Amino acid sequence: MSLFLKLTYGEIIMKKNLTSLEEHTTIDKATGEITTQKIIKKFKADTEPNYIRLYLSDISLLNKITKTENKVLLELIKITKYLNEIDITLTIKKRIAKNLNSTVGMVTKSLSLLNKAEIVIRVDSGCYLLNPFIFGKGDWGQLKIIRDNYLEEKYH
Repeated sequence: MSLFLKLTYGEIIMKKNLTSLEEHTTIDKATGEITTQKIIKKFKADTEPNYIRLYLSDISLLNKITKTENKVLLELIKITKYLNEIDITLTIKKRIAKNLNSTVGMVTKSLSLLNKAEIVIRVDSGCYLLNPFIFGKGDWGQLKIIRDNYLEEKYH
């Protein structure tokens, strides 16, 4: 199965190339001859749109953030990769600042405050995770491991 990207109004729509096989069998009543015809159909189908899960048990943590931090958070959610990972380079900060009609300094400050509020978790320079107790993107089993590792690091 192959995937390709199509840009539409700035959104990325993923499509799958799918194939189906239809088999038609006919019997000639006069001769009794059985004929089988195989038809291969190829088509494209949309995949599920980009999404993120919101876990309600710890949603109250979002009450700690300001409107500005919330705007930055929403921009971060848009670029979150599988298993809650966010790569944030200067270029990404500039793009977020432009989207919000703001400055890179404001994005950096908001990112720091989101980290302090434990909405995002700094993993390394330029690498963050969305808090796996609030958000989830990816396989639940793997997200559960990330949650367990986060708790282990936080409390040990």
